Amino acid sequence: MPPHHGFIADEDLSGKKFYDARLVKRLMAFAKPYMLLMVIAFFLLLAASLIEIYLPYLSKRAIDDFIVANHQMLVFSEKDSTDKIHYIERYGSALFYAGKDSFIIDGSILDPADMKRGMAQKIVLPKKFLPIFISDYPPSMVNEVKNILRRHGEFVIEVGSAAGDTILTHKTLKLPFSKKNKLRKPDYVIENENLAHFSQKELKILRGGQLNGLAKIALLYFILLAISFLVNFGQVYTLFTVSQKAMHDIRIKLFSHLQKLSLRFFDKNPVGRLVTRSTNDINTVAEMFTSVAVNLFKDLLMLIGIGAIMVYMNWRLSMMIFLITPLILLTAAFFRKHMREAYRWVRRALAAVNARISEDLSGIRIIQAFRQEDTAREKFSLVNKEYYDATMKMLLVNAIFRPIMSLFSNFAIALIIWYGGGQVIQQSMSLGMLVVYLSYIQMFFRPIMALSEKYNIMQAAMAASERIFGLLDTEPEIVNVENPYKPAPEDIRGKVEFRNVYFSYNEGEPVLKDVSFVVEPGKTVALVGATGAGKTTIISLLSRLYDIQSGQILIDDVDIRNWDLKTLRRNIGVVLQDVFLFSTNIRENIRLNASDISASDVEAAARIVNAEEFIKNLPKKYDEPVAERGATLSAGQRQLLSFARALAFDPKILILDEATANIDTHTE
Repeated sequence: MPPHHGFIADEDLSGKKFYDARLVKRLMAFAKPYMLLMVIAFFLLLAASLIEIYLPYLSKRAIDDFIVANHQMLVFSEKDSTDKIHYIERYGSALFYAGKDSFIIDGSILDPADMKRGMAQKIVLPKKFLPIFISDYPPSMVNEVKNILRRHGEFVIEVGSAAGDTILTHKTLKLPFSKKNKLRKPDYVIENENLAHFSQKELKILRGGQLNGLAKIALLYFILLAISFLVNFGQVYTLFTVSQKAMHDIRIKLFSHLQKLSLRFFDKNPVGRLVTRSTNDINTVAEMFTSVAVNLFKDLLMLIGIGAIMVYMNWRLSMMIFLITPLILLTAAFFRKHMREAYRWVRRALAAVNARISEDLSGIRIIQAFRQEDTAREKFSLVNKEYYDATMKMLLVNAIFRPIMSLFSNFAIALIIWYGGGQVIQQSMSLGMLVVYLSYIQMFFRPIMALSEKYNIMQAAMAASERIFGLLDTEPEIVNVENPYKPAPEDIRGKVEFRNVYFSYNEGEPVLKDVSFVVEPGKTVALVGATGAGKTTIISLLSRLYDIQSGQILIDDVDIRNWDLKTLRRNIGVVLQDVFLFSTNIRENIRLNASDISASDVEAAARIVNAEEFIKNLPKKYDEPVAERGATLSAGQRQLLSFARALAFDPKILILDEATANIDTHTE
């Protein structure tokens, strides 16, 4: 369990064991209220993935069905009677007579083994034939098509009936629905080489059916692209909405938690580091939500879907590609440790840079007044150099990892071209299948590359979430008891008593030792002592900004640890020498957005402390903007506003910590 007064320092994280699943579970708890939107985003992603997987298959259909003629001729001699029976029994309803002992068949139906054996026995001719389906032409063009075929009759082969009524394929006992059109009987076929004897105009007419088919596929492709655009837009918008809502909730929870922590916590943690936790780290986690949380499902769906399709199309070729997968997993495992360490180092170094910049800019007046610019620059150079070294290590890891993944992808493409190209040459694979396989292999490795990049994002998000939850897990040191004391304002008298109080900021270094005193209601007491004697500490303890180690502090004879914190601090007004003003206007700096303090109450408090005189001289009076930390006001004016702020809340106890040091004698 983290300590009460601080959280695990960045430097301690490297040796601690982290549970990523636990961190992800805690992060997803912030997205749980928006689960409906996440489910919608998931289904939109599913639709987008299916469309993306189907688009390359349309290219295959365009090539094999309409661009490249895929019909082949089988010729049997008298000695091939056994083979003839085999082909007729297996492909009878797709095998059409084209002469005595000659048959035409769509080559994509043939089992690769039958294709290979048939070509070796010279039963399957390597030539390709263009099929002509008279029914594909509009009635007005049928006569013109027949005239063209008659003019080139020596190159045209008329196709007869089917050789049988059965069809058994190598993949299933019945032809898949997607290949039902392969059973259509062409009326005529023309050998591809003989198409050179036809004019361009004649070819355009003869291939009108293919051109129409290409137009339909192009239209379907465009429609699917339009749907994909809309689906992806909806998915991105929905997912970013979930991400921003979840991050909004995390910021609110983190900021609210910071407000509950004691000053001891802020004494031990630089403001720049806390700002980094509240901004940069949360933005890093937001990137995980948008790039990983749901998109991870898309990548997995793409891998599974594409892998299944590749195995369905050609399992032998797929197995060659899948042999690379173990190498990819081993590479990812090897780089995982280095990536995690690099991101941890970057986050630590960035927090140090932010802390240094925040501190130096806050103290720029002192730096310039004492000519410490060179010293500040040297100190900043040290943390900046560490940040540079950290980012360079992260760059080196990514610069090695990503090219290795690209190498695997290109190696797989080379395998496809070598093996698949040979299959096309041997007529065991169609050209369209080779083209779609190349598309699918690139799509197959794209999610893997994306997964590697998302893994990088996950590493950054895990490192960031470790720190965010380390901060959220820091238990407030000062909290209300179960039933705190909440007296009505009129019942509070304002008696203060310190009884044998011991206190130290650091163990073994006591600041107050056995301090006891009583201040009766309506009385004024001055605490006098040397610098560092503990006067300001007493003020902080009375407001319970710190808890004492032993003894008691009582208000109206009730231990302040039993008081409700809001009630306690609401009735104590503190005016410090070092005044802090917020970047708002004069009025809001006095009442601090308290709805129960009216504008007239603000003006009355300003009149009492003699601040109204300079406020009335400001261009916008009480609405005058105040720069950061009140930089546009003098030290005396800032102190008067601090007085007015304390009085506006009408406290029962008023504490002044050298509050008149910057005020002129008359005003004092």
